[in-house]
Amino acid sequence: MTKYDSQGVPVLSFHNPAGTALYPTGLYTYAMGNTRGRDLTELVGTSNEQHLDLLLLASGDVRNVLCTVSELSLRKHGERPKSLKFHLNDYDPTVVARNVVLLEVASAINPDITADMDFLWNIWYNLALSKAHFDRLRNILSELLEKNFDGDESFLKFQNIAVLRECVAIWKDWIDLDLKVTSVQEERNRLIEERDFKIDRQCNSILTQMMMAINEGADILLPTPENPFYKEIKHWYSEGSTSDESDKTNPTLVRPFVHKWKQHYNSCAFESYLPIERNDFFRQDLTRCKSLTAACKENLTLMVKSFQQQKQNHSTTLEVTLWTGDALGLCTSGFPPDLLFDVIDTSNVSDHTGLLNVLICCAPRLKVPNTSLLYTSSMIWSGGCENIEEFYNKCVGVPVQLLPTVLGVKLAVDLDLGSNKLPDKIESTDEILCWVKAEPKRTLLTIDQASDVVQALLRLAERCFNLLKVQSSQVYGVTLSSPLTFLRIIHQIQPLFRGGATQIFDLLENELPADFNKKFGLSWNLLKSSIGSRQEPIVEIKASINISVASWYNGTPMPMICIVEESVFKQAQLQWLFGLSESVEPTTFSAIYNSLRYDDVARIVTFHLRERDWNKLKSNSWMWISCSDMNPVINREPVHIGDETVESVERIDPVEKFGLSSVQTFIVTESNTNCQVLKALKVEENTLSYFAELEILDSVSCKAKAMKITFQPVNCPTEVHIGFEGAKGDTFNMYFSCSVDQKSSKFQISRTRGKVFCRITKREDGTVGELVVQNPAPVPFHALTLWDAKLHDIRIWRKMFRTKLDLELKIQGKSGSPLFNLRETITIILNKHVEDPKVPMVYCVDEPGIIEEPYYTSHDMARKKGFVVKVQEMYKWKNMPVAQVLFFDCQQFADMLRNDSTDKRLMGAFFSVSFCHFTYGIPADQQEKSLFLKMLYTNAARVPQESGSDVWKNSYITLLFPRERTDFDRAGSKMRGFPFNPFLPPETSQSEEDFSPESFSEFLADMLLHQMTPFDTGMDHASVFDPPHWAAPLREPTCAFCRSKTGDLKRCSGCKRVFYCSKKCQKHHWKEHKPDCKSIS
Repeated sequence: MTKYDSQGVPVLSFHNPAGTALYPTGLYTYAMGNTRGRDLTELVGTSNEQHLDLLLLASGDVRNVLCTVSELSLRKHGERPKSLKFHLNDYDPTVVARNVVLLEVASAINPDITADMDFLWNIWYNLALSKAHFDRLRNILSELLEKNFDGDESFLKFQNIAVLRECVAIWKDWIDLDLKVTSVQEERNRLIEERDFKIDRQCNSILTQMMMAINEGADILLPTPENPFYKEIKHWYSEGSTSDESDKTNPTLVRPFVHKWKQHYNSCAFESYLPIERNDFFRQDLTRCKSLTAACKENLTLMVKSFQQQKQNHSTTLEVTLWTGDALGLCTSGFPPDLLFDVIDTSNVSDHTGLLNVLICCAPRLKVPNTSLLYTSSMIWSGGCENIEEFYNKCVGVPVQLLPTVLGVKLAVDLDLGSNKLPDKIESTDEILCWVKAEPKRTLLTIDQASDVVQALLRLAERCFNLLKVQSSQVYGVTLSSPLTFLRIIHQIQPLFRGGATQIFDLLENELPADFNKKFGLSWNLLKSSIGSRQEPIVEIKASINISVASWYNGTPMPMICIVEESVFKQAQLQWLFGLSESVEPTTFSAIYNSLRYDDVARIVTFHLRERDWNKLKSNSWMWISCSDMNPVINREPVHIGDETVESVERIDPVEKFGLSSVQTFIVTESNTNCQVLKALKVEENTLSYFAELEILDSVSCKAKAMKITFQPVNCPTEVHIGFEGAKGDTFNMYFSCSVDQKSSKFQISRTRGKVFCRITKREDGTVGELVVQNPAPVPFHALTLWDAKLHDIRIWRKMFRTKLDLELKIQGKSGSPLFNLRETITIILNKHVEDPKVPMVYCVDEPGIIEEPYYTSHDMARKKGFVVKVQEMYKWKNMPVAQVLFFDCQQFADMLRNDSTDKRLMGAFFSVSFCHFTYGIPADQQEKSLFLKMLYTNAARVPQESGSDVWKNSYITLLFPRERTDFDRAGSKMRGFPFNPFLPPETSQSEEDFSPESFSEFLADMLLHQMTPFDTGMDHASVFDPPHWAAPLREPTCAFCRSKTGDLKRCSGCKRVFYCSKKCQKHHWKEHKPDCKSIS
């Protein structure tokens, strides 16, 4: 059973490596969705023989369950899974108990009866209920108390009997709860005022979201206070209800036992259902406008109908299991070992526990590599980042090509293509990233000091020890990694490298800053002693310390332990007493950063040290607790480590204590024992390739003419097999974490050295981006409505241009980044089609100077470098236009078109689609062209292909939105380093009477602040969150001179930072590049 502190916050075990955060006033309840309802299976291909398991961590309400079931019902019968099992988790047992009520009602009511849907809506969202609905809710609670959930007839299941007992206790409390509506409303409004929550501003935000998909003719729906819906939204924020009922308080929205209002102040009844379509608002005669509540209820009705159909379908199974407690703790040790999932949605857990922690704890629970999906999202990413790439670099910082090895995952998102999700709001958006688990079968790798893998691990160490010193006075996903996070990472990947964890630690020690050991040596020794070949005893220390947070502070401080030997402590006292802080070298403290736990009832701090270090420190040191961002909000009075302070010290098993047995497992092969021709001496991984050095055992058989190299599987190979005709024994096999490219890989036999050298390059499409997802779900064109320009807003295309730079470029009529130019091209194609969809038209996209030439003969086509697009039909999908298209990749067939024996067939196939069509030429530079083609091939994976055509490919075009912070974020900035964000409490200033600057604690804090300034890691940190200089960018490399992405790109031998496709390009670019190259090398 989950343990909670005095404020009702789950007590984290050390199986969750996230840093500890203090919540002086407890956590909010998220009883209703504050983000859009989502189909969690949108990317997952399914069949009628498949058993689909979905895990929703920190699920909040059940909106995503209903939305997912509703969207699955649109799939063809052969694509609907045989069974659908949801696993819902929330840290708050109140939410879990409430979800049981909502699902029970949703499964039992008649959605065709308005009164039944009103009842579901009211108990879900309204603070106040009518007497009739209040009594009906009580009857349902009574039925739940009597229900046998173990029976086969119940689709609701519980994690264990303890969770059911928690829910039963909550239902019993609610059934007798009858609070005055006015007193609860006053408490709610007081909370909103304390958080400085601007209702008018939020009303305008909701109005703006409503209008995302409204037709331009509906001027009555402009997002202004005069809008007829403004009063309805303001009524919700003022009263907590969408109705005027005031008889009874809805008990399911009240925190049980303490009977307080704890709903998050930004919760909104309408958020899950936005944006609203024009036909959602207007009746058939278009003379009367529905209310916003009515429009949302109709969408809810449709989802309830789909949910009931799925539940009543005898050929499929629907089951919902409920879990309480910490999300990451469940993934590491709470679930049965064999419970794996096809989809894991983590909501915005990464904002509260750190993106890196979510990846390393949740990814091992994915069922099938490259197929099962892990979703992470952030609502506050724009608080300290300009774009989502910067957020990734702050949180992880590893080149995406190395993620499969370093973290065991692949990023299944093309960051350079932006997002095809309609932004939630004008001022900000919930950014979602998708990940898959990498292949488990690997060849043993060798690493050394210069290895890209070691440099990637160094980047992770910087984040887990916060060596770059990200400052934040709030819980923030960037700042919550800890040394225990790093320990879990190293423990997971140690089987992949020769020498294991010990070799990794030894190599990293040579890269860490010179003073790292003084500042973080205690934690580093703990890690080295826990795993590897030089393990030492580890002890768990429980110390009696009273941690209190300043009463004026409304934030969530993150504590760390500071320890100093007694002689150093006395020296610091003397410095303070005699005012020598400026003339004497500052004292250095040892910090235990982010890896501690605090029991606020027993007032016990728990942490771990290497036993040898503890024996040195005990009875001879002082310790105190400081806030990790140096904000003087935690009681930091130092205490002597002695018998009075230390409650207990005992040895522990670090693997068991830190839950390390639940990491991802790999199948590692060191060499092929049955291969009699070759033997692996070393296999190394770089950012963009693998290098293998193989010893020749049989020089007679090892001949170039006899060598046969195969890459498997065919589509995205991760295995390389080397065999020799006539040789005895097995082939030599290598297994990689990334997909590799057969065409650009090179193999060389050196008889003088008796070795075979292999340079095996990685493929982008099997390493990063949406194409890493195998068996993606097809776009349901059969269930989509056609785009109607009379009903659907053509202005929605303008919403692609939403940043300050976008607007400036649009006003000036200039081109911009490749993504900006691509969005311009998408606008042209969609606009032209909408203007007259009956005109036969093909769109030719190519570089200036080539686009002007004709497309008549094979000679003409052989010179083309771009592609031709034909719009077949345009639909509405997820409130946006999506054009189903055919495209012809000219460059792919250029060589074939030069061959007289094939040009007639290919040209015939080309003209079978384009004959008698008008041609519209769109000039595009190399970068835009490559990005457009990447989008077309990516989307083609989700559209069935014609078996008889190898020339024209089916794909689709939809809107793309930049994953960048908008100018609205900057304008709303209120916090240091953070813009206004309704999901973060405002920062409170310190009062003079609360804290004395003349205290010894203040002196220690100042010295600690000086010590914890950013480390000099030997890299240029003028912009510390840019991708590291040694790392490849988050997209495929391009020639620094001609910007080509094709050919055999090679690094500059001097700086190792830029690439060239030929010596000619390098020569032309040398004058410009020389100063930078010389300064770096």
